[in-house]
Amino acid sequence: MIHALQPVAPQAPDPTPHTPTPACALDNPAVARCEEEWTRVYQAQLKKKKSSGDATEEADWAYREAMPAPVGYSNICNFIACVVYGMLMGRFTFEEGPKLLYAAQVALSTIAPQAKTNGRNTQTPDPKPETAAFTPPSPLPHHFHAST
Repeated sequence: MIHALQPVAPQAPDPTPHTPTPACALDNPAVARCEEEWTRVYQAQLKKKKSSGDATEEADWAYREAMPAPVGYSNICNFIACVVYGMLMGRFTFEEGPKLLYAAQVALSTIAPQAKTNGRNTQTPDPKPETAAFTPPSPLPHHFHAST
């Protein structure tokens, strides 16, 4: 039986505007380290009487330098987290962010699948995969055979 959906009455807007907080992202130690370095350099540059724009530029570079090297599975994951957070916070330009994520994707593709499980795999790998029984491929359907 099909039931019609009832329209939802519009709700009054929340009187307090919602301000997204990046607190969850900062739970990642790598992201927190990058953001702490950004803040430290930004404040130091302002104390040197640099303009806000110059301080931001210096701090953005400090953020990049604090990022983990994209080597090894967990570092690549942390690198990605830093890039995504940095994109959200404006630490990277619209051109830089996707390039960094692509670099992380390439780095991730070089890791063996076993390393990606990072201890989370509950199955024990077969110690002698060469002894596994060979299953021949199923015959091709008639319409796949070459005609003579």
